[in-house]
Amino acid sequence: MRTLFLILFAGIFLAGCGSTLNNSWNNFNAYYNTFYNAKDYYRSGLKKVQEQPVEINPESPVRIHPPPNRAGYTDFQNAIDKGARLLRKFPESKWVDDAILLIAKSYYYRQEFYPALQKFEELQNAATSPNMISEAIIWKGRTQLDLKQYTVGISYLESELEEIPSDWPGAFIGEIQAVAGQHHAYAQNWDEATSLLYKATSSIEDNSLLGRTYFLLGQVLERQERYSEAYSAFIEVENNFPNFEYLYWAQFKKADIARKGERYEVAQNIYRAMLRDDKNQDRRGRILFELARVYEMTSRPDEAEVRFKNLLYGTERIQQDRELTADIYFRLGKIYSDHYNNYELAAAYFDSSSSFKTTVQKEEKNAE
Repeated sequence: MRTLFLILFAGIFLAGCGSTLNNSWNNFNAYYNTFYNAKDYYRSGLKKVQEQPVEINPESPVRIHPPPNRAGYTDFQNAIDKGARLLRKFPESKWVDDAILLIAKSYYYRQEFYPALQKFEELQNAATSPNMISEAIIWKGRTQLDLKQYTVGISYLESELEEIPSDWPGAFIGEIQAVAGQHHAYAQNWDEATSLLYKATSSIEDNSLLGRTYFLLGQVLERQERYSEAYSAFIEVENNFPNFEYLYWAQFKKADIARKGERYEVAQNIYRAMLRDDKNQDRRGRILFELARVYEMTSRPDEAEVRFKNLLYGTERIQQDRELTADIYFRLGKIYSDHYNNYELAAAYFDSSSSFKTTVQKEEKNAE
């Protein structure tokens, strides 16, 4: 009798758990047959993206999330294929949202921005967790930056920020604010960009992302001639160590801002510290040029002239840097015209500068 009871109980238990067991098996198959491989391809592609050198134009607002660079192209296609297979074979598995996000990001890194946009929108509509929804919002905003859809991006992101529940983690909100701030910066809405970026820096938790956000904030504040605040923002870049390239340019911008604020001794000290750093050896010529500019700006043209000529002909002679050579000749022209009233020699220096500039422009055009 007891044996019969146990058999009946087991049958009822298995019948009740059949759906749960089936779902677990479905999720297991979905992960190990498709999503595991999709993630593997995606990680391989992302590693190749991250191995590419970081390039910064300090005169243009930086991207706090590095833009795609075409590396890992085949890996991302494989990730898309594997992710799509999961959606076809296991549409009820718990990995569906993860697969959509992975496919969308893979399209993004392949610079196929419109398919990426569509997938991020699909994810936002389907997801229920704050993590997934915020990922969709952030990545859609990033994609709109690459498409230069600044007005549309501002409208979208600010609308989403207004509707975000108050109990969402601050790190999610901060990152969305930072992306919105980028759109405003590219649209040259400096006040709006500053407001959003300041808010973002108080919430972002990832140090590298925070460092890059402070760099953009420093650039925006500099555009507004809020030099003291910009200087402080670039100090925060160094405190959060996002990447050596950012650190170099943060120091460079600090010195430049100090010059603009007529804090010439501070600027000199920064340039000299940069010269002592072995990691800046390849950029020594540009740093020495900027240091010479400090002497020129403080009405010491004779000292500036010696330093500029030393870069052209002396112990610090630069080689094969045509753009810097053009800048040196131009500054010598300014010294001879503005301080020495030697217009004939000034004209010769300006001609040399123009010649080197033309060569640089031709080289850049050919490279395109």
